[in-house]
Amino acid sequence: MKNHSLIPMRALVFLGTMLTGAALAVPVPPPASPGDGSPSAPEPSLIILAAIGLVVVGGYLLWRHRRSQKASAK
Repeated sequence: MKNHSLIPMRALVFLGTMLTGAALAVPVPPPASPGDGSPSAPEPSLIILAAIGLVVVGGYLLWRHRRSQKASAK
């Protein structure tokens, strides 16, 4: 029988991956002045969005790893 308690966790991983992908897919704006060779910094909200997505996915992977270790220890 399939464990249905993992469905919300998979939804969180999907959401976290989507947040990270959306934040990292936004192009960096052009340089502030035409002669300047360095690009502008990305928006802070995009950095926060990517960090939240990575934390959600990393938390899920850590939870799955601990769960599998407990199952193998039994």
